Amino acid sequence: MRAVIFCTVCTLLMGQHFFLYRQSILAAYTETRNIIDAHEEELDEAMTRFGADYLRGMLHPAPGARHDPNLYLLLKDGDRLDGNLPAWLEGVNQQQGYAEVVLPRSEDKPLHLMVSVTDYANSVHLLVGYDLQRVDQLRYNQPRAIAENLVLAFAISLVSLVLTWLLARHFRQFNRACAQVMAGDLNARVRDNGTTDEFGKLAHNINAMLDWNSTLIATIKDAGNAMAHDMRTPLSRLRLELMVLAELPELTDAVKDKILEQTERLDGLTAMFENILNIAHAESRLNAALFTTLDFKQLTHDMLELYAPLFEEKSLRLIADLPTLPLIINGDR
Repeated sequence: MRAVIFCTVCTLLMGQHFFLYRQSILAAYTETRNIIDAHEEELDEAMTRFGADYLRGMLHPAPGARHDPNLYLLLKDGDRLDGNLPAWLEGVNQQQGYAEVVLPRSEDKPLHLMVSVTDYANSVHLLVGYDLQRVDQLRYNQPRAIAENLVLAFAISLVSLVLTWLLARHFRQFNRACAQVMAGDLNARVRDNGTTDEFGKLAHNINAMLDWNSTLIATIKDAGNAMAHDMRTPLSRLRLELMVLAELPELTDAVKDKILEQTERLDGLTAMFENILNIAHAESRLNAALFTTLDFKQLTHDMLELYAPLFEEKSLRLIADLPTLPLIINGDR
């Protein structure tokens, strides 16, 4: 599961960076086309209203005037060229729309332009170009950006993997302790390393809660055991007094029978309290040394036979689904 999370985080981060890179390239191209369109619209209006001579003057700005160094303009009127490009770009025409061209330069790296051409009457052509330096920088930096993104994605994914492992380790011991307590081991506790972080506080609080629950359970058991133990003495004394009373010669047989009947009921109550003490001893493992190996399936079968007549008297059905093989346990029958 952690490996899946690791691969998923790496894939998502890489996909995000590739998407951002592609969007940056598209945005740079869109911005360049918008700049070319704006200059084309301005120059076309000047050409339409004032003619080629006026346009030619616009291509030679006055000294000190602001000029975009990435903008390239060239007006071709027959064999005459005006602008900041050394020669006309053959093969580029208006029908071609936007085109990318690379012009070699002796002193510097080649000039990469996006150009657009507008054709006019009398063999007049206007070329507007813009340097794609920003696009080239994005493309040039792509390998470095991908490598940095890979390292970043790996580092973030590795940190996520370590955090997931740490969280799983802490929650695993919490779940293990809870499972042991639900299985009957009330002494199970979460390992407390004594740290002061939130997991250390959580482990301390869970252990304190389990200690308090154990104390409450022990208190209830002790109270029940004490009550069962204390009730045996007055019941035994009452039984002895009834037995002595039944021996009086002046009593009739009917009264003696009634006294014996009440004595049997007292014996039932005494046996019930005795069973409560036996169950308490079994749960506390005080009599674990007296446990024997027995077949729980056969014990269940015997209990069903014992209570079957009671079910028949009340017109109830008793359905049992017992395993075919013996179920051997160690306990007190």
